[in-house]
Parts: sequence; C-alpha cells; structure tokens
Amino acid sequence: MNEKSTHKDNNEVRCSLCKSQARLVFTQCEGYIKGSFFDIFSCDSCNTQWAVPMDIDTPVYEWIYKNIAYVPGYSRYFDYQKVCDKMERPLSYLSQCEQSYWAVHKALRLVAKNTKRSSVRIIDVGCGLGYLTYAIKQEGFNVVGIDTSAKAVDAASFRYDACYECVSAADYAKKHPASFDLVILSQVIEHLCNPMEILIDAMRLTKKGGYVLVCVPNKGAFPLQSIWQTELPPVHLWWFSRRSIENLAAHINAEVHSLDTAAIGNPYMIQLTSSEGLTRPRNAPFFSTNGELLINAEKDTNNMRMHDRFSKLGIRNIALTLRKLTRALSSQIYFSEDTEQICVLLRNGCR
Repeated sequence: MNEKSTHKDNNEVRCSLCKSQARLVFTQCEGYIKGSFFDIFSCDSCNTQWAVPMDIDTPVYEWIYKNIAYVPGYSRYFDYQKVCDKMERPLSYLSQCEQSYWAVHKALRLVAKNTKRSSVRIIDVGCGLGYLTYAIKQEGFNVVGIDTSAKAVDAASFRYDACYECVSAADYAKKHPASFDLVILSQVIEHLCNPMEILIDAMRLTKKGGYVLVCVPNKGAFPLQSIWQTELPPVHLWWFSRRSIENLAAHINAEVHSLDTAAIGNPYMIQLTSSEGLTRPRNAPFFSTNGELLINAEKDTNNMRMHDRFSKLGIRNIALTLRKLTRALSSQIYFSEDTEQICVLLRNGCR
C-alpha cells in the first residue's frame, strides 16, 4: 500500500486500491510544513488521489495538538470540545454538527438495537481530544478511546471521566481480539500510509457480526478535475471516493453498508477561491520547520461561535453551512451533488 515512486517511473505507478494505471497530476505540492514537498498521483478508475512520499515521520500532530485552538481545519474540534464540556449528553449536539458524528449516532443505534447499552462495547480509534469518546460514554455505552498521540491521550484522560489509552490499533487488537461490537474510524484512514492495514486491525477488534464505521472526506463531492482539496500532506496522505472505500472493503472481504447522511449539511457548497478553481491544492503550509504556526484560524473560531448560536436556535441547515457561507460571500460557489463525508459501515463477510 505504500507508494515510494518518484516521477521518474510515473508510467509504472499503479493504484494500490484497484491496480489501474495512475497519473501524476501535481508536482512539488508544498506540504503542511513549510519546505516539505509532495507529488500528487491520481487514479481515474476509482477516483482516488494520494501523496508521495508517504512520510509521516514528523512531529506535526504534536504541533497541531499544541496549537489546536488556532490551526485551520482543527480549531473547530477545540470548539466542539468546549461545548461538549458543558453538556451532560453531548452526542445529540455533535450529531447535528457534522456528517461523521451523525453517522456515529446512527451506528450506535444500530448496534444497540434490542440490547442493553452498557453491554455494547465500542472503541474509538484515533480519539484525539477525546470528546466523542466521552459523548458516547454519556449515552450509556461501554467505550474506550485509543490514540497514538500521548499528548492527546493525556489531555483527554485529565479532562473526561472515560477510558483512554495511548496505543496503536494493531497493538490493541493483539491484546483484545474480537472484543467490540463497533469500531469507530472517523477521520482516520486518510492520515495513514497503509489504510488497508488499519482496516484489517479494526476487523480483528470486532466481535462476530460487529461493525467498523469508516468516515472520510469525500473526493466524489468535488468535480473530477479537482486536485487535493483536502488537508496538505503529510496530515492527509489519501483523498478517497466511494469507489476507493468499496475497493478497500473488497480487499478485506468486508460487506459495505452506506449510511445516509444527506440530511446533515447538504447541499455541500465548495468555495472556488481563484481562477484556477480546484485544479491545485487549496492551502499553504501551516507550520514552519520548527513548529511555529504560520496561519491563524481566528476567523474560523468566530464563525464557529456563530454556528453554535444558530444550533441552539435549532436552525440546523443554516448552522451547518454558516461557516462556508461567510467565507464564500464574494466567491464563486460549486454546489456538490454528493455528501461532504463518506460514512460507511463495514461488516466482515467471513463471520
């Protein structure tokens, strides 16, 4: 699954998901850290893009968590956390904010059907700040959150009355095989060099008949010619479509059950910020080589506060699109026919 090719052998690069011929669509894309550069490859067959080299041996995630309130794209998680801290049962709030949280809410209802919630075992892989794990616990489920960031796990353990561990999914699966009714992989696999590997580990964690919930940004929501309209590498290393996820599921012999999230945040509006539209990566580097934050998300935070006010009024559609609208008032807008997130349940067909 790892791609180590350079553009000297572009004609030999094939998509590791569907084995079709891939194309180099952008060279020297400057990454999340200033001075780091990546090539972007694309598979027309399954509408997937990935970055090369797939190198995540950097402290970038520690820098993100250290500056979480100010990092564009991540500052909203800090705001969600603050709101959740004030609520006894915050999952209802979260499920109205983003499609991935709505999918978690629906998946929990499925696995808890005709079952006492305290007997349903859930694992939140890549739990980050920990508020989603906490929100699930507050609904009465038996849940644990795991993450490979010691800083994130320490902060979550200090903040919430829930169970968190600093461990990889692979190591946890070795100690706790076939233990969970639902494994949550929300906004996780697009960050990893080998997404198939963590899906295999997630399947190992599930009980017989259990599910793995996968939520990722949806390339299919953008025009086909779009190039890397997602977080810069090495934070995101993949940009998946629905066909991407179907191919991954086929590799691990998993049944795919799509979750309908269209009620949350549709229509999805995409801002076109320049005459080049979506044909080049949309962001500039966020960090210097020594971890200094170069771009401040104060405007995103202000928009999030407005979002919360509308949410309290119950105006869901306005609340879910407000941040996009405030940034797009003077720009061209593309209205997508697909959802912002892909949210699917995978069930092992061999069990």
